[in-house]
Amino acid sequence: MRAEVLRHAAAEEQYEHPRLRENTRAQRLAVMAKTVRAAEAMAPTRPRPGVATAAQNLAVGPMGAVVDRVRDAVREVMGGSEI
Repeated sequence: MRAEVLRHAAAEEQYEHPRLRENTRAQRLAVMAKTVRAAEAMAPTRPRPGVATAAQNLAVGPMGAVVDRVRDAVREVMGGSEI
């Protein structure tokens, strides 16, 4: 799966991103970038076992993101040790 994700990301960077830059106004690209950053800020940083549908992700995702980010911050302060 890792190889497929990396292949997909490389294809986006090689083919899709250049076409977006060529065919989309700078203002629209800026709005798209802000939208992606907002989605990333609200997304969990770890998978949730048993959360498989879009509805479940919407229900669990925001709280999972808060828990993950607090855990990440505490871990960083503690020098990377497990909590």
